[in-house]
Amino acid sequence: MCVTKDNLTHGSARKVLSNWRGYNFFKVKVQGEMTAQNIRNACRANHLQIPCDHWHYNDGNCVNMRIGPIHMSYPPHNRIVGFPVDVADHVFWYTGPHGHGALENVNGSHRWADINRDYGGDTMCVQAVPRSDGDARKAYDNYRGFDLFKVRVDGRMKNQENLKRACAKNGMKPVCDHPAYYDGHCIKLFPHWLHISYRPHNSHTGFPWNVADNTFFYTGPHGHHSLKAEGGSHRWANDQDYSGDVMCAKASDVRW
Repeated sequence: MCVTKDNLTHGSARKVLSNWRGYNFFKVKVQGEMTAQNIRNACRANHLQIPCDHWHYNDGNCVNMRIGPIHMSYPPHNRIVGFPVDVADHVFWYTGPHGHGALENVNGSHRWADINRDYGGDTMCVQAVPRSDGDARKAYDNYRGFDLFKVRVDGRMKNQENLKRACAKNGMKPVCDHPAYYDGHCIKLFPHWLHISYRPHNSHTGFPWNVADNTFFYTGPHGHHSLKAEGGSHRWANDQDYSGDVMCAKASDVRW
């Protein structure tokens, strides 16, 4: 149950930011020490997800905010990605098994949680903003002559027809993850041996990893039909992957 009072009891949540990178943000009161487990308990009590403080801290229990090597708990990084510093301030951000389980955004910097003195603080939890099949968000302007969009897919991400359908609703085609996966139904953006879903290959072309991260790329009849850019690497779509974002493209209106 969401409340608006500052004096909150365990598990009480108040919305503090709407639709930032596809998520609503809630400050949630944590009972006891500011440990990773207690943060998980607080968010789950509200049926909310946990944002990772940094993509490197993703232990399978938190959501990568798709912002590259950025700490949500660090004010200078908040400013880089346009996250309101006042919203992040005095919040304990989840780090999982790393460090002390949480980093607090405080005094213009961040510090590790101290289980001997940090009790009953606020953590941040998130809820994905509902999106329907074909909903598109601009991801990148005029990359190699194409505008790129992240498009919501309704259904399994290992079904190539689902990916093609979602892109087609917007007059687009999915982006080929690799030139060898071209089947006539996707758009090739990377040359010869490079995977767009693989961070080390992004660095060869200057394609921003924060744009590719947490996105599925079309592989046609190959493998499981899509590869997900995730955690600095990539993986095949699996049976648990539903309603993710596929990268779609259309010719840019910009002419140089």
